[in-house]
Amino acid sequence: MFPLRALFFDPMRRQTGPVCALCMALFLLAGWSPGPASGADLTDLEEVVDNARLTFAHFSGNPDLAWIRDNLKGAKGILILPQVLQARYFVGATLGSGVLLLHDEQTGEWSDPAFYTVTAGSFGLQIGLKRSQVVALIMTKKGIDSMVGSKFMLGGDLNLTVGPVGRGLAGGFTPTLNADVVAYGRSEGAYGGISFRGLILSPDDDWNEVYFGRSISASEILLNASSVRHWYSARLRAAVTNAQTEEP
Repeated sequence: MFPLRALFFDPMRRQTGPVCALCMALFLLAGWSPGPASGADLTDLEEVVDNARLTFAHFSGNPDLAWIRDNLKGAKGILILPQVLQARYFVGATLGSGVLLLHDEQTGEWSDPAFYTVTAGSFGLQIGLKRSQVVALIMTKKGIDSMVGSKFMLGGDLNLTVGPVGRGLAGGFTPTLNADVVAYGRSEGAYGGISFRGLILSPDDDWNEVYFGRSISASEILLNASSVRHWYSARLRAAVTNAQTEEP
């Protein structure tokens, strides 16, 4: 098993090109996943939490993405993927990791992060490599029920839409009213844009156990916001909470 830092390399700086893309695709087809069971430690996972906080700050602080701040109070959860690597060389592969937090509408508190990993696959003749960041608001109970504690596919049974971009958009922007998930992506690399559909997210109990120091499931973390706490998550939770009241 590769360590977590092997996943978070900078593909463009190392000039790995199509060969790396092919390797990543082959790993996926062989059943490889970016899990830390034998390679990551607490420091690695704290880095993921830090990167999630910085990613969220970038998205929520962008005046053109005011929809995120305007709708945080009404969101039932937020998915933050600090880095998703998509490679295509005859076979496509997506690898990444991130965190999911749930919003307790009764108390207004956000849960601690539960760790999730990302995989996907596609076939084609495109050659390229891109790195993306994703922030997605989960707006419905159906969205939460699909995500908590089980593997799920974005754009499968869930109604997923790409979030509106622009200044001065009202919170009830019409195309997002019926969406289970409203997703925003930021990409760089060989080709632009990110396709959210087909991304498969899975809770990673091994990561959660390393981070919390005991065997614990994603659902236990997410559905017990007031009792499951890790001190290192405080800045991430505060960033999301504070963004609800900040002006654009």
